[in-house]
Amino acid sequence: MKIFIQCLLFLLLAFLPVLIATSCENEDDIEEIFWNKNWKITGATINGTSINSEALKELYASAQSYYLIFSAGTMKGFLSPNCPITGAWSANGKNHDFHCDLNVAENINESALNLQLYEILNNAKKYNGDGNVLRIEVDSRNFIRLTVKNNI
Repeated sequence: MKIFIQCLLFLLLAFLPVLIATSCENEDDIEEIFWNKNWKITGATINGTSINSEALKELYASAQSYYLIFSAGTMKGFLSPNCPITGAWSANGKNHDFHCDLNVAENINESALNLQLYEILNNAKKYNGDGNVLRIEVDSRNFIRLTVKNNI
């Protein structure tokens, strides 16, 4: 019995590093999370303050506003019906780094909210979430929340 326990302990110690190493290799599938979905902006926090209820109503005023679509390295969307945005983006599935390089939208100054959302996206550093809910953030005080409206 003593030899059996020693063998079992030896096997456990031999395979423990392999189990630990493989369990730490979790990496998000960026394509599965981001690509070909119609992401609706459902909220934002700006300078630590959630946008107010009036601004939230504005988020849903038009079917042509407040959505983003990510594909292979490019993104497009609308901050409002008259404010389309396009640009490049990248994300790292291991450390959740996120970066956007947006083109300046022609009507970005149409509303303060458009400009604030644009600034958060353009200065974003991290993402958190999955294929249904995302948070794109500059820091813990400035971020946008998105949910999938529908798949494309």
